[in-house]
Amino acid sequence: INVTKNMSVEISNNADSTKQSFNYANTNNGEYLFNWSKLNKVTKFTYVIRADYSTNCSGERLSTGYLTTPKYNSLSKSERCKKIPEHKYCKQFVDFDINVVEQAAMLDEYIKQKEEIAKESKPTAFEKTIEFFQMHMKLLVTATVLVVGGGAAFVIIRNNRKRVK
Repeated sequence: INVTKNMSVEISNNADSTKQSFNYANTNNGEYLFNWSKLNKVTKFTYVIRADYSTNCSGERLSTGYLTTPKYNSLSKSERCKKIPEHKYCKQFVDFDINVVEQAAMLDEYIKQKEEIAKESKPTAFEKTIEFFQMHMKLLVTATVLVVGGGAAFVIIRNNRKRVK
């Protein structure tokens, strides 16, 4: 957070209800950093910017802002999530709270559904053969015409040479 000389800031959160207040004198050239290590739950921060005591409107609220930090998802590195990294419950950080047991059950159900869809959409050998012929029809027809035409020409030429002798 960047702070100017004529303001003070108060930061609170819903995780542990602590409040931090500071002004320009508590910063490094107007920049204030704080560490947040409670990554096991979604945290909503509220920051209130007020006019500093050195101004004519001391303590007056200038602005209020909100920041929600996501929580670390402990299941994101699991074997389940390696199979389905695209699923919202497999992201490294998530912005919702959910029970790990419920989350694991939902992931198992999702994997099961995904595998069933994959089985249903797998073409049979006959379907693959039909698809091959459909994709290569022009080539197959051209090759057949050339082979049959070449064979017919050979037979005709051979028969004509036998008559000539």
